[in-house]
Amino acid sequence: MIKKFFALLAIFLLSFSVTFAAENSVVDDAKILTPNQLKILSEKIQQVETKHKVRIAVNFSKSIGKQNIDTAANHYLKKYYSDAQNGGIILLVVMDTRSWNIALDAKLTQRILSYSDVAYLNDGFMDKLHNDNFAGAADVYVDNVDKLLTYYAEHGTPYDRTEQFNPMALAAAVVISILLGFFIRSVLIGSMSNVRHAHEASDYLKRDSVRLTTNRDTYLFTNVSRRPKSSGNKGSGGRNSGGGSSGGGHF
Repeated sequence: MIKKFFALLAIFLLSFSVTFAAENSVVDDAKILTPNQLKILSEKIQQVETKHKVRIAVNFSKSIGKQNIDTAANHYLKKYYSDAQNGGIILLVVMDTRSWNIALDAKLTQRILSYSDVAYLNDGFMDKLHNDNFAGAADVYVDNVDKLLTYYAEHGTPYDRTEQFNPMALAAAVVISILLGFFIRSVLIGSMSNVRHAHEASDYLKRDSVRLTTNRDTYLFTNVSRRPKSSGNKGSGGRNSGGGSSGGGHF
């Protein structure tokens, strides 16, 4: 009876510990973070979560088996991190395949554009992943999420880097391109000693160098190629209103 009791207690504690670990903002099954790094990252995430009323998760997994990383990231997100008022987001890093994926739910896509902003979320942390600086990569990821959510709070619309247009920068680029083009053209013309300006087009011809004795056009053939127009609908990228994978890759 006592052995059965302790066996049931062990199962309960194991189940509780797994659930507790999964519900934490930082899960390090791969054991790549030091206790101090884990503490600092968890505290930082908690501050950003409280500030924006979201869930921000980081999961360093040793392996997910044969499961697709997109599917795994969305599974963890939906099961453990979908209870916040404004949604949740997760960074999943799998060590055995050296792959990563960012997934966010439908509520958070109202504040972070899942496709157009993935490049911004990746800014700064890819180099750290390549160099196995996992704590630094997670830290930059959390900072970028905070910046995107802060932008939404201040402007009432998600940040979209594709809409960030600077007319002055475009004008300066055009002027520089024109000036550079004229400079290169002048250098090339000056380097050709056998080229001189002429008043008329006929001046470029060498007199009596060519004589046409026959004037005739010969028709060979015409090749016409027709391709039936596709009736199917092509998929398009853009905002994923239902949430899901924002992007991923290998490092």
